[in-house]
Amino acid sequence: MDERGPVRLVEVPPGTWHSIVILSPEAVVYEIKEGPYDPDTDKKFAPWAPAEGTDGVEEYLNELRKRIGGR
Repeated sequence: MDERGPVRLVEVPPGTWHSIVILSPEAVVYEIKEGPYDPDTDKKFAPWAPAEGTDGVEEYLNELRKRIGGR
């Protein structure tokens, strides 16, 4: 997505693996999920991706950035 480009919004179908890599110092992420909200089941990490706050997250994000031509 790019504020100057044709893609400014993405809708991800429920149950679809997805990642967000922020490449801009200014970004807004607005997520809407069908309720009711349950914090115990809110996030399900893909088996190939490290969970938030665990070892390997920075390396994983750097690899994603490299693959999409980011910084």
